[in-house]
Amino acid sequence: MNQLNIFEANRRRDKGIKTAADHAELVEPTWQDKALEMLGKYPRQEFMAEDVRAWAYLMGLKPAPHARAWGAVIQRANKEGLIEHIGYGKTANPTAHRTPASMWKKTG
Repeated sequence: MNQLNIFEANRRRDKGIKTAADHAELVEPTWQDKALEMLGKYPRQEFMAEDVRAWAYLMGLKPAPHARAWGAVIQRANKEGLIEHIGYGKTANPTAHRTPASMWKKTG
């Protein structure tokens, strides 16, 4: 894969995340703030986004219209230094077919 394809892939990823996050905010104002708060309360130090997402919904957070909205929450938490990327693990979500996904660790 050449460098331009990587940049384009990143651009499309970020566009999809933004679109999903913006839609979540239209449906449920302050959804991203609520999701970030739930991430902070998640009881495990190391996790995948799908773990936090499932737990947050069990704890009462209204689901986003699309799970991709969690990408914005994870990116924000990372930029704010609340979490750090520690590698990759296999997803448990059957529709994701055990694809590798980012593993995260709380920093505080």
